[in-house]
Amino acid sequence: MDKKAEPFWYNIEYPQYRATLHLSYKNLMNSEAKLIDMVNDQRTLVYKHSVKADEITEGAFKTPNGNTGIVYELFGNTATWYQFYVTDNHKHFVRAALYFNTQTDADSVAPVFNFLKADAEHLIKTLNWK
Repeated sequence: MDKKAEPFWYNIEYPQYRATLHLSYKNLMNSEAKLIDMVNDQRTLVYKHSVKADEITEGAFKTPNGNTGIVYELFGNTATWYQFYVTDNHKHFVRAALYFNTQTDADSVAPVFNFLKADAEHLIKTLNWK
């Protein structure tokens, strides 16, 4: 964790793939953050990549344990190919962005991306709040 980062900002490093999943958590009950603001901020951060992205897709989801969110996939010459948020819609909010730490070529990175995407999807489906 970066000492300059806000509390509850974490990185999951994939050094063998030169990739990082950046995670940030907000407790919506103990902060000035409001769910609608967090959702709008997420969308703004994703669409900042539209300058380089050929396409951005959005997919809403609901997990078996009741969490909801949106997954964004970015296609083209972007540093991030996958972002999402997960929330219980009243107290907890997690946003994540998968970045490659090197310039990527879609053809050569696709197998790695698919592996990391599956890992992130597992995190989404199994996330429980304490």
